[in-house]
Amino acid sequence: MSPWTEARPTSLSDLPVRLGPLTWAQRAMWDTYQRLAAPDRHHLTVVKSAALPSRLGVERVLRRLEALGARHEVLRTVYRTDANGEPEQAVRTHAGPVVQEREVADTSLADAVTRVERAEGSRAFDITVDDPLRVTFVRGTDGGRYLVLASHHLAMDGWSITRLAESLTREEEPGPLEPDVCRQPLDHAADEARLVRDGHVAATEAYWEQQLRTVPQSMFTLGGEPARPRYRTLTLESAALAMTLPVAAARYRVTTSTVLLSTVVAVLSRLTRQDTCALQVTSANRDAPELLGALGNYFQNVLLSVPVLGATTFGELVVRSGAAAHLAYEHSHYDPVVVARRIRRVNAERGIALDRTCIVNDERAVTTNPARGRRRPDGAALTRALERSRLEWLPRRHHDRGPKCQVWVNDGPGTDGGSGGPEVIHLTLQSDTAYLPPSGMEVFLRDIERLVAAVCPADLPLAELDDVVLSRPAPGVRGLRRVDDCLVDVDGVARLVRSAVPGAEAAVFLEPGPDRTGRLVAYLAAGDRPHTPAAVHRACLAALRATPERHALMTPQQYVLCSAAPPRGSDATAWRALAREAGTGRARD
Repeated sequence: MSPWTEARPTSLSDLPVRLGPLTWAQRAMWDTYQRLAAPDRHHLTVVKSAALPSRLGVERVLRRLEALGARHEVLRTVYRTDANGEPEQAVRTHAGPVVQEREVADTSLADAVTRVERAEGSRAFDITVDDPLRVTFVRGTDGGRYLVLASHHLAMDGWSITRLAESLTREEEPGPLEPDVCRQPLDHAADEARLVRDGHVAATEAYWEQQLRTVPQSMFTLGGEPARPRYRTLTLESAALAMTLPVAAARYRVTTSTVLLSTVVAVLSRLTRQDTCALQVTSANRDAPELLGALGNYFQNVLLSVPVLGATTFGELVVRSGAAAHLAYEHSHYDPVVVARRIRRVNAERGIALDRTCIVNDERAVTTNPARGRRRPDGAALTRALERSRLEWLPRRHHDRGPKCQVWVNDGPGTDGGSGGPEVIHLTLQSDTAYLPPSGMEVFLRDIERLVAAVCPADLPLAELDDVVLSRPAPGVRGLRRVDDCLVDVDGVARLVRSAVPGAEAAVFLEPGPDRTGRLVAYLAAGDRPHTPAAVHRACLAALRATPERHALMTPQQYVLCSAAPPRGSDATAWRALAREAGTGRARD
């Protein structure tokens, strides 16, 4: 390949500099950026490539880019802290992305584009000074050309960078741009401030409070030996899902997104033995017309919970999943600083370390039910489609960090026999292999495909789920006890208490409590050391946060301080006879 050459579009419109606070979605990404060490900040680079039509020249693309830069302030915004140390966005008057051209000489155009994508994805942005967009033209010896865009996630979400690529590469010229159709991020931040000022966020804060108090602290509890690299990414390309998903959606009268969410709930709850399936779903947060055409970062992940216990058919699970998703999307626009503060408080009161890294992100542009006019595929056609499904391990940059289980959903190109549906559905799964090993990842994706196919002809009783779904829980999970909607290793909690209070003799028992699951009671004899339930609880919380494999642990709901320890192996009655002080250790005592 030839060396890089650089160019810049001509100067952008002379717009005044504007300063202001971040939007809520930007603030969430800012906090993530600040938590990452400088060498790891390339994890927040987003990349999108698109083919350039043969009649679309580079100069026309640059003129479009100039017009879009004048219209969308996010393309000339940097991010910094103000005099009080608070993050702010600063819109610059003149800015333009660095534009690079690269010619292919020694490899195919497709391979060259892949190499450019990976190279761009491995380069971080300095959000305080860098223009938030890098543009690369890749030209092959046969005349084929590609456009590769790179931005950082604080500036643009997947919706935006995809739309930007489409705007720059469409063959026909775009129509006139109406300046009042598109909301700027600074104006969006001002709207969010008005929501708070006018008291319109109370319902969303109440939603988060209810979710945080009732979800299990982690879907996955007991980990094993991870693979190398620990975090792996697997994709399933399925023509069968493209055939069956809209038919299943029509059967249940819901969107295809709801069907997919329901299958993830069914498989994940079976795999983890959780009575409640707690997930985060990704919301584009573009429900206002002026946001549909806006470039920026507006997406947020929102927590939802689906009660699985008591459901007897997959159809019931679809109804519950749909209701949970509808409620979650109603409350997906929130201040992450307020939610983070609430999470810390509820974690301390429940004595847990909440894990929110089971995520479903349906990235398809249209998720409403497209099944009208589509018929259920015959058995032979479905069998052939299932046989054509292909699993592929993807090279990813995130080998050292990642979610427990995150599923992305995308369409394949083209149409299926003129029916209006996609040729394939792509399911991409990234997992922590300590909890979902590579073989389990393959089974997980195949289970989703099999389950959607199974519910096409008729609803499925959940008692027959084992005949379809091959995912099974780890053997040790069956020995855990359910406490406060969490699966807990009681012996592990006892070890946690002893590590938190060095030198103390301690025992932990599951005793009857106010709900059906009981409560954990810790008995401690710490000799002459002055301890209180509150001090012990603080120490246990600190020990819990410092324990990497903590997902089957929680702090006790009550602490009983004893004057001495009974003989080793004594039951709770013997410990209670020596009690001198008891309490939950929580501020609400």
